[in-house]
Amino acid sequence: MATTTIDTYFTGDTATFEATFRDLPEDPEADPETGALIDPSAVTITIYDADLVPIETGSGDNQSTGVYAYDYTMSDEPGIYYIEWKGIVNGKPEIKRDKFKVKFYVA
Repeated sequence: MATTTIDTYFTGDTATFEATFRDLPEDPEADPETGALIDPSAVTITIYDADLVPIETGSGDNQSTGVYAYDYTMSDEPGIYYIEWKGIVNGKPEIKRDKFKVKFYVA
């Protein structure tokens, strides 16, 4: 059975989330990660709580061609949260999702 790791942060920490957008290669059999980096239009990021209720939205900062970043300060509520990046590439939506965990820190 495969094991998946999930990034974990402490309440109140600030993390930088990143997304990379690529143009799809012409060959449909090719790995999509081999496509050229491209700046999509209408880039947004949404952070959702465990019930998939949006708690923050933003546009992200363009770091370089196809690379976007967003600084997020963790909630005071421990739990699982979800990230959703959206952009329009060549007239089609491209969506990237991930999740992370927030826990309370005691020294």
